[in-house]
Amino acid sequence: MVRYLFTVLFFVLALPALAQQPSICRGKSSFDLGDGASGCLLGVGPTAITRGVRRDDGQSKSNRWDAGLIAVAVFGSYEERWSTLTPRMRKTCNLFRDALLAEPEMEGVRDIVVAMYWPEEPLPKYGARRMPNGDTAKTDAAALNRNCRAGNHF
Repeated sequence: MVRYLFTVLFFVLALPALAQQPSICRGKSSFDLGDGASGCLLGVGPTAITRGVRRDDGQSKSNRWDAGLIAVAVFGSYEERWSTLTPRMRKTCNLFRDALLAEPEMEGVRDIVVAMYWPEEPLPKYGARRMPNGDTAKTDAAALNRNCRAGNHF
């Protein structure tokens, strides 16, 4: 009888907590940004950054180099201002930088790309991107240096 009561009590207390977590985050590492936004880590791994300059005289140039990628799904209050997004990107980068740099292929990378997907936000007319699971979502991304500073948004 006591075992039955504990089982029922466990499910009564545990199910609301499981229901609050979005389906994309189940079983993944969660985090809280402390400003009304929270999320989960979708993945870390290698990526590449390409920067180019187009010129009218046909002498276009481009540079490409390896970087690390931290992909997260974020929920809560969305803010378009870079003054709000930049601290969020830095905090996310600091949270998962060690996990990223522990990957063997990340040795020597100088930049870390933080990609924030906002699955609950309405899609913009332009700028929606595919998340790692194939869904489309509003996306913010920035390249930060290895110490999670000096961000360049794209």
